[in-house]
Amino acid sequence: MYVTPFQDGIMGLDDSFHEGLKAFRDGRYQEAIQLLHESVAANEQNHKAWNALGVTYTKLGELENALNCYENALKYDPGNLSYEQNRDQIVKKAFKKISPPEEDRKPEKKQDRQTNRIIPYQKYLLPAAVLVLVVILAIFVLVVPSLTGSHSASPVHSPTPVQTVVPESTPILSDNETQTNSSNETAAPDNQTTKSSVDSGGQQPSLVISGDLNGKYTKGLSELTFTIVLTDGSQPQYLPRVSYLWSAGTMDPITVLPANPASGTIKPGDEQEVTLQIPAEQQPRGGEKFSLEIRPPTGLPAFYSMTLPANYRGGIIANPLSGNSGSSSSGTTESGLTGSNLVVDDTVNGFYSGELEELSFTLREQTTGSPQDISGITYMLSVNDGTPVKITKRLPASGTINPGEQQLVTLSIPEDYRPRGGDTFTLDIKPDNGSSVQIRKTLSSAYKGGIIA
Repeated sequence: MYVTPFQDGIMGLDDSFHEGLKAFRDGRYQEAIQLLHESVAANEQNHKAWNALGVTYTKLGELENALNCYENALKYDPGNLSYEQNRDQIVKKAFKKISPPEEDRKPEKKQDRQTNRIIPYQKYLLPAAVLVLVVILAIFVLVVPSLTGSHSASPVHSPTPVQTVVPESTPILSDNETQTNSSNETAAPDNQTTKSSVDSGGQQPSLVISGDLNGKYTKGLSELTFTIVLTDGSQPQYLPRVSYLWSAGTMDPITVLPANPASGTIKPGDEQEVTLQIPAEQQPRGGEKFSLEIRPPTGLPAFYSMTLPANYRGGIIANPLSGNSGSSSSGTTESGLTGSNLVVDDTVNGFYSGELEELSFTLREQTTGSPQDISGITYMLSVNDGTPVKITKRLPASGTINPGEQQLVTLSIPEDYRPRGGDTFTLDIKPDNGSSVQIRKTLSSAYKGGIIA
């Protein structure tokens, strides 16, 4: 047995090395040798490629070539135990080949034969047995997951299939953007129906707040009561799976459970009263801003963002979306700011090395919008309808997008929230004021980076 280098985490090397590893895993050993030779020719000090080349030669039984490769690997990475183990295995195989058959050996005295049996056993067989056990364990832990493409460690990948109906190439946009871009859209093919996650084909959320909100105030807004209604044309929603995401000021959103746990199913036109108990650290006071997102199990979420009056001490809070079922507060808010009209131009580009690590896209503020502070934009990502996570590492980090201007944005996705080919991710772009934009994409099973249609 020998220790192979084919494991997750070996990134940043040349393409020949990666292609050589893939050829080895597929059993294309001659192609793997050619690619790995190209790798060491490009970088002679690439000890990992030398070791991989040695493993491939060992598979083919070319022990002399394998031994030379392991020696080169140890030359550029002295003391590497894995490389030393691989080399020792080759020496052991070569030793067996050159040892004379039992019948050709000269007769020995009984005492000498016993001595010769003890010395090789202690010197070779015990270390070899230990080495075989270590190699078997290493292959099981390191190689098997990489060959099977296991991705079970990601906490956000839900086993529940995606129920929303969103074409792979169609992002979910705000009402304002839909109206503005309708004249520029290309008609969908006959065999494809372009619609949002609402069966009616509209861009409105499935669950919205009907009427005003009522707040209980102690040292801050500690409790919020309101009535939700399922809009006409929406799918029935299972109430225990409705999520309420809450944030105060610039704090990260958290999931808040209703104080009156609802059960059963809400149908179009039905109403349900909801009371949310706000944790002490997320309770806004008079003059402070809060945001509420109502996320149903299927369909579009609804966003509410408002600033409490400076003298607020409990009672009625006017619904900022009264008479307008948009996806967030828009138009003129309490603070008098004109709502923004952020849109995502063209396509989304992804960097992929086993999973989606970065997203790049262009944000544009429409000419009817207001200047947008880049540092006030929040990006929330969820994978396969899992719990959304706030992405804080982004470029650029500051500046302003004025009406008609564009800005290239690059997001670094946290390691535990990176989708792979076949996964569906949702990105909510929430400006400090105005309408939010939601992008929902399903990566093709063969996706390995580049443009996401």
